[in-house]
Amino acid sequence: MLLFSSELLLAQSATKNISWYQPHYVPPNEVKLSVIYEGTLNYKNTELKSYSISWQDTIGVKKGFSPQNRPYELKMIVRSADTIVGSYTGLSTQLRSCNFITNAKEVTIHFWLDKNQFYTKKVPRKLDSDSIKAKDKDFIAIEVINALEFSEMFKTRSEYDAIKINLNKTNQNIIDGYDHKTVILELNPNIVWLDYINKGALNPDPMPRMGPTYKNVMALNRYLLNRETGKIKKGKHWLLFNGVRKCCEIDFAIIDPQLEYKDKAGNTFSGKSLVKSKKIDLNSFHYNEFKSIYNCLPY
Repeated sequence: MLLFSSELLLAQSATKNISWYQPHYVPPNEVKLSVIYEGTLNYKNTELKSYSISWQDTIGVKKGFSPQNRPYELKMIVRSADTIVGSYTGLSTQLRSCNFITNAKEVTIHFWLDKNQFYTKKVPRKLDSDSIKAKDKDFIAIEVINALEFSEMFKTRSEYDAIKINLNKTNQNIIDGYDHKTVILELNPNIVWLDYINKGALNPDPMPRMGPTYKNVMALNRYLLNRETGKIKKGKHWLLFNGVRKCCEIDFAIIDPQLEYKDKAGNTFSGKSLVKSKKIDLNSFHYNEFKSIYNCLPY
């Protein structure tokens, strides 16, 4: 409410159009992170090194949720310089671990906080005063969900800054000192809110009139597809050449250089080749072939 009031006041008192962008705020999250070398295995006639990564978190503990049944969880993806080597994007039984195979000397881990699609809650058969009691655990669970802070409602998911890990192992096969190592997951500074407010217009009385406001979320370091023109640029370049006002209205999708995309004819294109082309024929692809920032894999 305070934020809305301040924006309203700003819009009413502005003598010129105002635009700005700032990192999407995500509260810090502490985890205990472990990365272990598991040995080698043969994959498609190639010997690859195998690793496991695991983490401990306290998400939902203060709200009283079970570790195996909570409405949100940490998800993660592991990338080398060339490809995706491992990921955990949710299962019916929540995991806090992931295996990956690679011969790369360094990987990047991306964590994000997202909804648990398999979360289940029991709803009381009746919601009258007789069935709602302090000891009614089902009702208490619902009340807890309704009482979540705004940052925990996940109207947009929460991404954390990337973690680079050197895959050097010790005698105990511990990687880069990650043996229940305390790591503070911080916000990803490349995920930004865009805000634009038109200058306020005065009525004859004179009374401030609120100008139109525009908002959007953008990834500065990712390749963004303009769903109207088919052009592809990095977010920071879209912002530089188009400005906040126009970027607030563009329907962007993410192009991931390490993924593959299929057109309507069934032809496969690497994300890297699409990025290199700088523009695609949108009529050749289904709309849902490209993901929005809200459901793409971080990079």
